[in-house]
Amino acid sequence: MCSVCGMKIQQAATMFEDGESSKAIEGQLKSMCYKKDNVYCGDYITGVAGSVPWDNMVRDCGAPENPQNRSLPAGTGCSDACDTTITDMTSQWGCCAMSIANAFDVEFTKYLQTQASSCGVNFVQPCQGGDPLKLTIDVANLKCAWVMN
Repeated sequence: MCSVCGMKIQQAATMFEDGESSKAIEGQLKSMCYKKDNVYCGDYITGVAGSVPWDNMVRDCGAPENPQNRSLPAGTGCSDACDTTITDMTSQWGCCAMSIANAFDVEFTKYLQTQASSCGVNFVQPCQGGDPLKLTIDVANLKCAWVMN
């Protein structure tokens, strides 16, 4: 994994919470395989380098805290606070916003695009990645394996 997208194994081990779905884990790992400048896209979620963290989208726009454990809001309203947050996010996250959205699923991507459109903001194209990531996680005591492409 490290040779393909440069992510540290130790960092990956701290990203997951007990009970997270394989789809959520897959989305988080995929988000770490793209960069904007020298910052991995997955790091924008926490507000690295002073960027708007995802928590602000949750607070100001009613976005789901976890894109996988949710019923998504319509994203059709835009308060002043949401407008500021999503404008700053699209500017600071750049290509990472859509890279992260696409790493999760179509419904989440549609929600983000609808919310941005409601606020008069357009996302830029997703970042261009390097080699594709293929990762297998085996949990022997659970007799489970996940293969992510």
